[in-house]
Amino acid sequence: MEEKIYKRMQEIAGNPYLRFSDEMNLVYRQVMECFQQNPETKEYVNYTRHNLDLGNIRTPVEVAAEMYIYFHAHFFKFQQAILSREHEIDTYSFTPSIFDKSYLTILDIGTGVGTVPLAIIDLLRNYQKAKVELGYTPFVINLNFILVEPNKLKHQVLDELLSKYEDLVD
Repeated sequence: MEEKIYKRMQEIAGNPYLRFSDEMNLVYRQVMECFQQNPETKEYVNYTRHNLDLGNIRTPVEVAAEMYIYFHAHFFKFQQAILSREHEIDTYSFTPSIFDKSYLTILDIGTGVGTVPLAIIDLLRNYQKAKVELGYTPFVINLNFILVEPNKLKHQVLDELLSKYEDLVD
């Protein structure tokens, strides 16, 4: 990734990358508001990382609590890992960049509520925005996600997050 594109991405998202895009922020807020309004999940705010057993999520309120407690950290941690790797590729490696690909297949085992797919989509959208603002021609990046989540309680939230984000950016 060219240094000027990397710097523009930082300006768009804020530096460091600890800010959702406007679209991701809206989607996250909408889903959390649904949790807050639902009598079955509104008590998610009473959970902490100390009293939520991630290996044993059995109720919708625990799914909401997991998203409330961990979504931001995992989202930004993944984006930062990708960006750190991209910076190393430009400097030290001949490994191709994910930003130069026209087609990506991502396998996410234990996808939960879709944190990694959303982090990738948001990151690639920021990349395209930075390119356009710097006068480059954007190109289509076709994404194919293979999402594996054994906990069926998380499927509804996963579907809702991805469809809400897709509706905003289409």
